[in-house]
Amino acid sequence: MNGNNQQYVNFLQMQANNFKEQGVEQYKQGNLESALGFFTNSIECTPNNPSLYNNRSSTQFKLANIEAAYQDA
Repeated sequence: MNGNNQQYVNFLQMQANNFKEQGVEQYKQGNLESALGFFTNSIECTPNNPSLYNNRSSTQFKLANIEAAYQDA
């Protein structure tokens, strides 16, 4: 992987982490729709990170979106 590609991967990972942290904060505050959006954004940055799907699955479950929660689990 050349330097530019690695920089881009690092940028995406940093963005994903920022989105995840914002999602966790929103989840803790009970803002589930907002948390769901942040977790989805995080997944879009790094779709191969299983822990992000767990966060979104938990949020979907709390929103009573059972099928969506099951798909992410």
